[in-house]
Amino acid sequence: MKKQDNATPPVLLAHAADEPLVFYGPPDQLHATLRLKNQTKEKIKYVTVDIHADKLVGAAGEPLRGVPLPTRLYPGEQRESTVTFALDSRTPPGTYEAQLTIGGQAYPAVFHVVQNIDLRVHPEVVSIYIEGEREIQSPFVAENAGNVPLRLGVRCMAPLVDSMEIRTSLRKGLAQACADEKTDTIRSLACAMSEQQVGLVEFVRPTVTLQPGEIHAGTATIIVPDDLRSFRRYTADVELYNAIGRLDVYTGDLDSPPPKKKVPRRKPQKKAAAAKPKGSAAAARNAASK
Repeated sequence: MKKQDNATPPVLLAHAADEPLVFYGPPDQLHATLRLKNQTKEKIKYVTVDIHADKLVGAAGEPLRGVPLPTRLYPGEQRESTVTFALDSRTPPGTYEAQLTIGGQAYPAVFHVVQNIDLRVHPEVVSIYIEGEREIQSPFVAENAGNVPLRLGVRCMAPLVDSMEIRTSLRKGLAQACADEKTDTIRSLACAMSEQQVGLVEFVRPTVTLQPGEIHAGTATIIVPDDLRSFRRYTADVELYNAIGRLDVYTGDLDSPPPKKKVPRRKPQKKAAAAKPKGSAAAARNAASK
């Protein structure tokens, strides 16, 4: 590439000097539309931008210097180019003023950072096996990858559904709709499936508020309904903010009473002979001699 005159920047930002550039979005997807012009005789594939702001840093916590913004400009071409870059994911929502340097020229800018809720809970699928017990302890790890605090409540509930009965209800609903032409198929299916909910499963956990970037490990208590059937698989979809998990409950023999615990028998202790009062033997001998 030929050397350009220092007074002429290779890329011209066709923007009014008193009109700030506006960027908006979540911290990891801030974007804006820039009107650019290639003032060279070579094709330009990216534009380098420096961002000067007191409270804005990159994903690694470092200042935003020399950020490459991909674009494609042919010699003399003008176009609107949408650029996107990422800040620190923990940047709080708000409006930030900054200064952008493009091609050696400084421009005012405004960054509108919006709320980003990103809760990640592991494991995403929990499987439990029960044989009469109703409460099961399950460890979990939660991460707040967003930019606002997230409060995990002490209790949440979700419908528990028999997976075997779902297939049965689908066949039942379709059979009813086929038997009577006047029956609404969708209504018949909905009515048949609504009968398969066995109750609500509860999740109880300590109340905690996760700050942006915080990871919390805890234990939740899962409480299942009483009227579950033996040898079945029940499922529940659990939603908390943007996180979606699944619970699979497998049941054993719930009809048989639980086996009684054997209590070891205690050996009977021998009773100690009653102590005779002193002098009784001598008194007996004296009575016999008389």
